[in-house]
This record gives sequence, C-alpha cells and structure tokens, in this order.
Amino acid sequence: MKEKNLKQKIDLGLWALIWILPVLGYVVSFWRAGNAVPIFEYINTNFSFELIRNLLDQIWLKAFDSQLVLSGYISYLIVVEVVHCVFDAIVFIPRFAHAVIDKFTSFAGGN
Repeated sequence: MKEKNLKQKIDLGLWALIWILPVLGYVVSFWRAGNAVPIFEYINTNFSFELIRNLLDQIWLKAFDSQLVLSGYISYLIVVEVVHCVFDAIVFIPRFAHAVIDKFTSFAGGN
C-alpha cells in the first residue's frame, strides 16, 4: 500500500470517528448511567450548535411545516466539516506552497 493511500485512510478514519462521536458519547453515557434518554435529545443538548441548529429548524419549518429531529446532529456535522476544512487549509496548503516554491527555485536556479 502506498504511503499516500495509508495517510488518506487514516485521515478518513479519524474524521469518521469524530463524525460518530455523539453516538459514541450517547452509548457511553447510557451504559454508565443506566437510564434511557432519547438519542436525539442527548445529541441536541450535548453536541449541537445553537446558531446553526436554529437556522436549520427555521428553514425546515418553513419548507416542510414540521420540526427537524436531526437538526442538532446536522449542526454538529456542519461545524466538524468547517473545522476539517480549516485544519486542512492550515496544515496542508503551506506544505503544498513550499513544494511549489522549491520546484520553482530549483527550476529557476538550474537555468
């Protein structure tokens, strides 16, 4: 297996773990406490972001005239993806820029 493919699989596995973190948190909480709380209520209280959740609720309510049950989890996923993009931009774009600059300077210096 190429090193690049391995790194991509590790990256995907890490972010998939972060995506299902609310469900894992619910399972651990339920196992430790022993009392049943509805999973959507648990995620809405512990893993949602109010601004995004309220926006999603308003859009869904106007479009379908009902309450969106997964709005807390969807708000969590949106924030995770934004953080993922910012993390990739901070970590990988400078590395790419350095590689391009190195190629350009080696090309310019060789002539």
